[in-house]
Amino acid sequence: MHSTSFSGSIKNGSKKLYSSTNFLVTVPNGSYVKVGKNEVFYQAESCRKFTLKKKFKSHADHITIKGDYSSQISRGDSAQLYFPEKELVHVTKVVKNKKDSIFGEIFTIEGGSLARSNNNLSGSPAKIKVTAVNKEKQIQEFLIFEGGGYLTLPENPVTAINESGQKIKLNLEFDEAAENSVFERDFISIKFQNGETRLNMSYKFPSSISEGELIFSKTEITLEREYQGPTAFNAPCQTSSDFSPIHNIPLMPPNCVSPHSIYNKAIETIDKRFHALDLEIAKLKQRG
Repeated sequence: MHSTSFSGSIKNGSKKLYSSTNFLVTVPNGSYVKVGKNEVFYQAESCRKFTLKKKFKSHADHITIKGDYSSQISRGDSAQLYFPEKELVHVTKVVKNKKDSIFGEIFTIEGGSLARSNNNLSGSPAKIKVTAVNKEKQIQEFLIFEGGGYLTLPENPVTAINESGQKIKLNLEFDEAAENSVFERDFISIKFQNGETRLNMSYKFPSSISEGELIFSKTEITLEREYQGPTAFNAPCQTSSDFSPIHNIPLMPPNCVSPHSIYNKAIETIDKRFHALDLEIAKLKQRG
């Protein structure tokens, strides 16, 4: 018997069964599906990759998204959480210069709240490079050496410092970053209340993050009829596609190349089952 085991969630009255993100599930159309301890088998009408993309509000140890997603998201699911950040795009004015600047000198921007991610735990401040100085060796032009990544921006005029500790002041312009940082988080509990789904995370976000976007993918299985069992969250599920779920009678797949052999095998299995029942009935009659 070809079968697959996974954890899944489905609500009473729904036809949508969602697997956990920890399982890569492929369920052929027509397969039988068992949910939890419910002994009623359901047939799969279709199976597809389901991707959820939602804006979220951050509250440090948990996030909230609008709507009820308590069946689409399960305890233990892992999601990528993106958040908006800014980067330096233009040096508008040198407010306070220095007199001994040199070509190629690099200044690091101070202040603001840096964006941090799994790949960059300390964050990256913006850096600018001197590309032109005048006769008095004062800075005339800059090149943006690194745009940096910021959750909250430093206020103009901004202080910038070089490797020698010398400082200048600048007016800077920031804009949306071309790339956003991403965190990966596991959810330890899910609760729907007052029109929002609350997702408690395995560990906290930085307090400076207030909003972002959640993205993850999992398998969505559509059943041929509404699920009548009790609502199940992260319940053990099992599929069976080659044989019937109770008596292991061979099933004929779509576009079968040898239907007669499967049909004959099914008849043999049924015949053996009837023979076993006949023997049981005969024994019962003898006892009577």
